[in-house]
Amino acid sequence: MWVAADVVGVLMLVLGAIYLTQDAGRFGLRFPSSTLEAAATVVFGLGLVCVAAIKMLVEVFGLYRGTATRTTDHAASEAKP
Repeated sequence: MWVAADVVGVLMLVLGAIYLTQDAGRFGLRFPSSTLEAAATVVFGLGLVCVAAIKMLVEVFGLYRGTATRTTDHAASEAKP
């Protein structure tokens, strides 16, 4: 799920950046249609990318840490007489 949010965030970031740095009419873009919309799109896209990246890292390291803890607890419980 967070990968899809990351892709949408990158798309929004790129659309806003294209409008701000290039002539948007050259690419036939209709969104964003103003500098304010482009700036908001860049901020929203960057925020969405950051949130998605943090959530993906939490999931990956949370699963890893959870697996390691379960393995360690299991080995420790088997070692007790």
